[in-house]
Amino acid sequence: MTAADDLHGYAVATVALGLVSGSTAFAGPMPPQHPVDDAPAAVAFVVYGAGRPSEQAFGAAGIKWEWPRVQVLVRGCRDDVASAEDLAEALYERLGAIAPGATVNGTTHLAVTCLQPPTFLRWDSDHRPEVVFNVECHREVS
Repeated sequence: MTAADDLHGYAVATVALGLVSGSTAFAGPMPPQHPVDDAPAAVAFVVYGAGRPSEQAFGAAGIKWEWPRVQVLVRGCRDDVASAEDLAEALYERLGAIAPGATVNGTTHLAVTCLQPPTFLRWDSDHRPEVVFNVECHREVS
């Protein structure tokens, strides 16, 4: 499983957010949603290439720890920046509160660090706001 899978699973399990895997939460790129006027807010968790090098455990073969980075992209409802920012802020607070050493989606995470607060990115082609923030995970390779 990837770090995106882990954070996606954690966000879906956080009942207060009301996210549904495959409908309003995605581990991977955000799919198009139609009809646009009725599309709910959605969240995508996407691993991107920046990050620190992976590490081996002392005296052991193979990679033990990695530091993948995940971009959290919230796409809001048409013409509704406020609710997209609110959902991004709720995710930011919950992901930032993951305790060191916590097991998230079956993987031990030594740290989950939000790299910056949620930021408005752009309007998509259907005039839905996109708000993003990035997270670095320090996790054991499973």
